[in-house]
Amino acid sequence: MVDVTYSARILCDSHFFEWLKDHPDRRSILLQLMYIKASSLHHRREHNVMLDFDFKTLSDNEFPIDENGLQASVKKVCLPSWIENDLDEFSKRVKYAIDLSRDKPQKTYIFTNPSKEQDYKTNPHLSGIISTEIKVGEDALQVIRSFFRLFKIDRDAAR
Repeated sequence: MVDVTYSARILCDSHFFEWLKDHPDRRSILLQLMYIKASSLHHRREHNVMLDFDFKTLSDNEFPIDENGLQASVKKVCLPSWIENDLDEFSKRVKYAIDLSRDKPQKTYIFTNPSKEQDYKTNPHLSGIISTEIKVGEDALQVIRSFFRLFKIDRDAAR
């Protein structure tokens, strides 16, 4: 497997996957996420993450992809204890994304459903932060496709 340097890490929320489940390219997007996760130079197998409470939300809502299949695309991570007491699910994700951006590549994208964009944009923890960006719907898919192109270029160059 090649080692690819990506410009940002990815934190997906359950709302993103709820949006993705009806997308015609769902399977291809999940496969691309899998390759991105597996090829990350700095965070192999941990490049794309989702908090455990989001996995539980998808499981409770009978998401059409089983947890093992989803974990091929995103790593399930436990909520750190210093975030547990936040009542707001959006604040939990924002704080975690900001924490992820402390390490290379110093940037994190939060992928979500277009209907949840304002919940993030108005979150006080995101105010003035440039290391974390919200990507919704098709914009998130553009990031995935862009990262996957980087993977393919590096893979082809290594052959």
